[in-house]
Amino acid sequence: MSIDLRTYTASISLCNIYAPNDLQQQLFAQFEYIFGIQYGHWKWCPGGDWNVTLEAVDKKGGVPWKPTIYRDKVVTMMEELHLCV
Repeated sequence: MSIDLRTYTASISLCNIYAPNDLQQQLFAQFEYIFGIQYGHWKWCPGGDWNVTLEAVDKKGGVPWKPTIYRDKVVTMMEELHLCV
């Protein structure tokens, strides 16, 4: 889901993302489409449930935290697109 906002000086897309555990690879394929075609000239503001913990401090209980390939892809994407937590 997204909401596109346009003013005289800016175009911003606010997006809510849900990343189901079993479709994480497909999610990144969709990002390539979104960033490359739809929103290439827009400022993009994603939020929502990425279904991943970025650091051990974010995880409590259950199986001990460890970095995953998906987590590493999210971190890399955040760095490349200058996104923040």
